[in-house]
Amino acid sequence: MASLTFPSVEPQTFQGLEVKLEGAALGDAVDLTEPYQRPAGITFFAYVSAADTVRICAKNMTGDVTITVPNSQFGIAINPL
Repeated sequence: MASLTFPSVEPQTFQGLEVKLEGAALGDAVDLTEPYQRPAGITFFAYVSAADTVRICAKNMTGDVTITVPNSQFGIAINPL
């Protein structure tokens, strides 16, 4: 589990945060368990950005609203390819 606090996300942009996860390798698939109450208009995605590092991103899908994402708990699992 990772507790993350994203900065405000402008419309049609995303903010990313990195989490250290030992054993993660470039090309591995990432399973992300999102928070129970995801803010409307936000989509989360994750990928391995470097060895032992996963980047979790919050994308604002709205066209005109800046969204503040509250501190949230994420589950992260790596599936080696």
